[in-house]
Order: sequence, then structure tokens, then C-alpha cells
Amino acid sequence: ESIVLKVDNFVKNIRKDNEIIIGVHIRYGDYRTFKNGKYFYTLDQYSNFFKNISDIFKDKKVAFYIASNEEIDITFFKDYNCFYSSKNLMVEDLYSLSKADYIIGPPSTFSAWASLCGSVPLYFIEDSKADFTISSFIDIKDLWF
Repeated sequence: ESIVLKVDNFVKNIRKDNEIIIGVHIRYGDYRTFKNGKYFYTLDQYSNFFKNISDIFKDKKVAFYIASNEEIDITFFKDYNCFYSSKNLMVEDLYSLSKADYIIGPPSTFSAWASLCGSVPLYFIEDSKADFTISSFIDIKDLWF
């Protein structure tokens, strides 16, 4: 209950000044070596993903909520409206992602679970060079059920 209240208030504050929240799952740790690092993306690459999303929603005020299993230097994304909890609390990150309007991240059950819990459209980043559009986001239920 305390986690739900904390996250709900956090998201409510983000929504005061933003029309869309993009949940961003930056999976580090084991993804450096998982499948030879195939889904490990640098902060520069994430910045490009942020740019792509900003272009998709160019007429909207967009906020990015970053969830990661490692500390992230949020100042790296100073050109974007980003929110981040440096505490790396898995349950809070999972619930926060489930409250976003869209989720992006590498293929991961963590992102998928947040998408499923919150019925949030999801884009699995499988190619760091691919441009994506609003139609690239999936309903995770279509993939699993």
C-alpha cells in the first residue's frame, strides 16, 4: 500500500505538467553479456530513442520515466524532461512503468510485466538503428495470449 501511494503521487506530479509519460526501461547489469550484449544499449543510443519518441509526439509535452537496474546519470538526458528514482527499487520501478502511457526497452519480462499490469503499449527495442512509430507499440496481450 505504501508503494502504491508513493508511486501514484509521483506519477500524479509528473502528469500535472505533461501530456504523455514514456516509461523507459534501461536494462544494464546482465544485459552487457546476455546474448553477447545484443540488447545492451548505451546512453547515447537511449538519447536517440528519446529523440525518436519526441518526434512521434512533437505536439505533446512528453516526460520520460527511467527505470534501471543500475545507477543512471540523469544529467546525460538534460535535453529531455526526465524523471528517475536513483534508489533502484524494483517494485517501485515496475509499478511506475505500469502507470506510463507507453513503455520502451529491450526485450525483457520486466518491461512486459509492467505493460501487462497497466495495459500499456510496449515497444521492444531490438535494433538500435531502427526508427519506430506509434504503430510499432504492441499490446503485450497480443504477443502472449
